Amino acid sequence: MKILVGILCFTIIYGCGCSDDETINYNLNEFESSAMSTIAQDNIQFINNEQEMQTAKVTVKITENRSLNSSDDDSCVVVLAESQENELIFEDLGRTFTTIIEKRDENKSHIVVADGPGFYGIDSLNTENLEEALADFSSDGYEFNNVFVLNSGSHSGFIIYSPLIGIQFIKNDDGSYLKRME
Repeated sequence: MKILVGILCFTIIYGCGCSDDETINYNLNEFESSAMSTIAQDNIQFINNEQEMQTAKVTVKITENRSLNSSDDDSCVVVLAESQENELIFEDLGRTFTTIIEKRDENKSHIVVADGPGFYGIDSLNTENLEEALADFSSDGYEFNNVFVLNSGSHSGFIIYSPLIGIQFIKNDDGSYLKRME
């Protein structure tokens, strides 16, 4: 009986250890890290399709490392992905657009903008370098260069995001829009 208790104690103490104890970090590259302003800004002017001015503000950028491990993962490998986030807030309109630039599983880059329950993102993005998704785009008589075109998850709206100034253009599903004044 003493031998059985000894084997059981040995198994409990040494059997629960990790043989694959490791941390994997997926970090944003230099371009991705600089694609979001680091400071808060007030009184950002937007004009809507009826030529009315709307004022917004941007919150400070928050950078964190998110864990990609699931709760049912038995491995001791820790996977962390760098993520940056800020918000564009239209207080008078009651709308907040949260922009997230992050690395995901397998070191893939991603940019999304959430507007409450809705979201906007780049279609079929499968790259380790977000800069490869930059494009030139035109809408409603405006030209945009070196921007991300973020399409609505299920509707016809989209957002134009500039790595230099953030959200530059918001096209709503009903055809109305907000354009940032430079």
